[in-house]
Amino acid sequence: ILFIYLQKNNTRQRQRLANKQSLQDEPSRGGKEALLAHRERASTGVGAGAARTAAPTLVEAYGSLVRKQPLRGGFRPDGILFIYLQNLLDTAQNGNSEASGKAAKALLQTLDPIFLDDKANGSSLLQKNDWSKDLVKNLNHILLTHSVLNSSQSQKGKSKEISQKLQLHFGPIESISMEGRSAVPPGLLERIAGASVSEPSIILSSALAEIGPASTRSASTLRETLAEIIGALPGNNRSASLDEIGIARLIYFFSDKPKPNGGASPEDNVIGSLLSNGSRDGKGYNLNVVSQVLSEDYGSADWNKVARNWDFPDFSIKNATHFGTLVELYRAGAKGELPLVAFTGEWRNPAGQCSLLEGMFSVPPSVYTCPLNEAESADAATVSQPFTASCPNPQCWASSELLQRLLFLSDMPPLARRIRDLFVKGLLVCSEVLLCALVRLQLNVANAAAQGEASTELANAGMQMKGELMRELIPLFFKPNSQHRVQNGPAALRRLWAISPNTVTAACIEAWRSTVAESAQSRRSTVVHIISIARLLPSPEHAIASLLNGSKDPEFSIAVAFIMADTDIRPLKPWLGERISAGSSGTGAAAVQFSVILVAYLGKMYSSATPRTSGSNADSPLVSLENVATCLQALNSLDQALLTQNIPASLAGGDSTGSGVTLGESIKRLSDACFNAHPNLRNNISQPQAPMENTTGTSNGRGTPASSGSADEIEEMANSYFQKIYTSEQSIGEVVEMLKRFKASSDSRENDIFACMIHNLFDEYRFFSKYPEKELRI
Repeated sequence: ILFIYLQKNNTRQRQRLANKQSLQDEPSRGGKEALLAHRERASTGVGAGAARTAAPTLVEAYGSLVRKQPLRGGFRPDGILFIYLQNLLDTAQNGNSEASGKAAKALLQTLDPIFLDDKANGSSLLQKNDWSKDLVKNLNHILLTHSVLNSSQSQKGKSKEISQKLQLHFGPIESISMEGRSAVPPGLLERIAGASVSEPSIILSSALAEIGPASTRSASTLRETLAEIIGALPGNNRSASLDEIGIARLIYFFSDKPKPNGGASPEDNVIGSLLSNGSRDGKGYNLNVVSQVLSEDYGSADWNKVARNWDFPDFSIKNATHFGTLVELYRAGAKGELPLVAFTGEWRNPAGQCSLLEGMFSVPPSVYTCPLNEAESADAATVSQPFTASCPNPQCWASSELLQRLLFLSDMPPLARRIRDLFVKGLLVCSEVLLCALVRLQLNVANAAAQGEASTELANAGMQMKGELMRELIPLFFKPNSQHRVQNGPAALRRLWAISPNTVTAACIEAWRSTVAESAQSRRSTVVHIISIARLLPSPEHAIASLLNGSKDPEFSIAVAFIMADTDIRPLKPWLGERISAGSSGTGAAAVQFSVILVAYLGKMYSSATPRTSGSNADSPLVSLENVATCLQALNSLDQALLTQNIPASLAGGDSTGSGVTLGESIKRLSDACFNAHPNLRNNISQPQAPMENTTGTSNGRGTPASSGSADEIEEMANSYFQKIYTSEQSIGEVVEMLKRFKASSDSRENDIFACMIHNLFDEYRFFSKYPEKELRI
């Protein structure tokens, strides 16, 4: 450490350090006298020349303590010097250009005072047995070939001078050959042979850790080192080789060892070396050598088995870099990609498996490409880019195998938080892929369970986590959110529709139900958002029909129908007629049920109803007075057979008025309440109304011919058919055939609809020149 400070500090700092050290260390009499002599000469010297002359004497005094007084902890000063030299050499050989140049200069400055001509100087530091041949050879190579040391004549001359002194002291360096020489230190093989460990691969990792980066000097060095360690294991001989378990341990050992760090200072390197007992663990490992040995020597191994053997107690991936190095080393030996199946089965070390999966999700496809089938690839394609900084590997989120394993792990209390955090990250950065993949996975598992092809454990894995995820995903896609907009929402919704239209409908209904405690305006915004989703889907007619059929949530369908009428997407009256007519067959129970639900919904909403507005959504009501009026007309026009039926107790909802009350009486109470709250409604509704007709126009439910509707009703029906043409619900050919039937029909109502539509076409003809291209083509 004293020597390091000599190299680092200026002349005055060296003088102060020497003075202080001479008083504190209390060395032997000879060493102390040498230090005092140095101090005296340094204090009387003038300028840098005197300081330079004094420095070798301090080196000499430092070295003279080696034999006489070992340092605390068993360290010897010359051992520290050699470690320092080795770290300088590592950095000069493997560091970036700047760090390598600094290290080369430091080497020259360190070797210069040791090789002064004074016979006494450095005598204890240059014992041949203390200097390894490998160190001498590499030092000489740096001195003669490094660009920085050859950049000026003075440095080139000094480097050549030191090289000659190396050869003079140690003999011709050209004759020194270190290739293929093992890096195993003395005594290690004996300890390996006497070890009693159930798994020999553990000994391999421990031995490599003790040897340090020296094991990867070259491919031949690593081969020789591995051969000696493996041969020393109990029951082995020199010809034994690594099995798949050993290869797995070897790759894992090197995967968290960084490549040489050229940016670290020599001081940092030597201090780190001392703290790690000289092994320099993690600094200077040559992973290219490891890759070469794996590729050339172990290509015939069962590499799928190697991957499976990472399931051992100590396995844990620290970060994305660690995982990337693991993949790189595996790929070098296997000449292929990691097998996903090895990591998605059950592990004895679930925490280690979790860390590996976390690593997969954190690296881009260039590091690890997750294998996907056709359906999974379609899910991954919902994002606009194959990877981004925030979502590095969308393909992993599309993998059913990975998601299923994560859900299994989420049921383990020690891992639940980690898995939840990983899913939260997916929600934030890759929600499109996660939504589609999760729904598809659940459908596949449910279908397999129904057919007896999946266990109950598989079907129930991660139920709590899946519930939490869907509660977060549904609002992201199916409710308006000014704070967070999903970038590729339309693409994800179209993909989800292709996977399961019923799931899209169910999600829309769930989004509506989640607004029950919100304001009327918030509920209306949700319905508008849901309608816009339906119109974006590949089959908008099918999607809108699924929202309006009311089979799962009639109140939701009513809310959608109201908003569609308010926004001129679809008229309300024909839809009401269709719903009532469809339920009027047989006993009419379905028609009564729908009517009761409609009455109940209006009963909750009529007091807050306001007129329709043509402005922004912010000014529009959830229930408009126009829709209230249309519903009251439809309800009061019901067939008398329906109006006299009692409301079933199951539909009364705990309301005392539902017990023994007929549908007609319930409608009368609603009408009176609406007229009292909004007196102008009475002017728009004439009571009593004629029984409401069904949309087919063939019968009014009592077997008598259907009567012609009012002019307003005929106009509204005509407009509804034009709307169906515009939304592609009916083709032009279908409408033409319908008009032919209406023209020849014996039903005056159909005749009136035909006449109204033809009249509207001729009336609109004069404006065709102003139509946009799409409307004109229609």
